[in-house]
Amino acid sequence: MEARLNQLETLDERRINTPRHIKVYQQRIKRAYGKKIVPKEGEVGDMVLQENISNTITKDKLKEKFEPN
Repeated sequence: MEARLNQLETLDERRINTPRHIKVYQQRIKRAYGKKIVPKEGEVGDMVLQENISNTITKDKLKEKFEPN
C-alpha cells in the first residue's frame, strides 16, 4: 500500500513539472530552428517564387471525392 502511495506522489510531481519541461523543450526547439534561418533582403524587381493557387486542392474538392454514395 505504501509503494502505491509513493507511485501516486511521484506521478503528481511529474504532472506538476510537465508544463515547465514542455516550455524548456519548446525554447530549445525554437533556438535550434532559429539558427537555420538566414534572413534575406529583397529589392524591388527581384525575382521571387510564388505559390500557384490554381493548382492547390481545396477542401471542397476533396469533400466531393470522398462523399458517401
